[in-house]
Amino acid sequence: MGTPPDDPPGGGFPPPPDSGGSYPPPPGPPPLGGAYPPPPGGGYIPPPPGGYPPPPPGSWGGPGGYGPPPPGYGPQQTNGLAVASLVLGIIAVISFFFFVGGIIGIVALVLGIVAIQRARKGQAGGKSMAIAGTILGGTAIVITAIYAIAVGTFFAKFGSQFSNYQDCLRHATSSQEVRDCQTRFRNDLLSPSP
Repeated sequence: MGTPPDDPPGGGFPPPPDSGGSYPPPPGPPPLGGAYPPPPGGGYIPPPPGGYPPPPPGSWGGPGGYGPPPPGYGPQQTNGLAVASLVLGIIAVISFFFFVGGIIGIVALVLGIVAIQRARKGQAGGKSMAIAGTILGGTAIVITAIYAIAVGTFFAKFGSQFSNYQDCLRHATSSQEVRDCQTRFRNDLLSPSP
């Protein structure tokens, strides 16, 4: 048995065979002027010294930046009335059973209508919030009105039973008499007399 050949230099791979051609030599250092000469064949032409010329007057790019966008572009300012209408509309719907929901609903409705008009004129954004606030405000007004009518009807119909119950409780001297008052009141509510 013979000895294995020595590992070739360069990490175990033999050098490529010489095919007769070779790579061009790397470029030398730049000339003393600090720049390479232009490429052969007319290549890249650098811009004139001093940078680009300023934009013509009246365009966006006035001195110091781009300037404002033309009308109709750019972000619109959020309509504070639309936000207020939406928030008040939500509060009005939640608080209808306090009867104050109707008043808050009226304010939400008015603010929403004004905000929608501003959005249509392009003075502010938030049209969707204004519409939602207007709908919630109107809904709160209707719900509060229905609730007020129902409560008023209930007290008009059963007002005498409540006053009888209060009189009975005032004159009750024992816990048995209080229970009797409660039973009588419950029976009066379930089967009221004409």
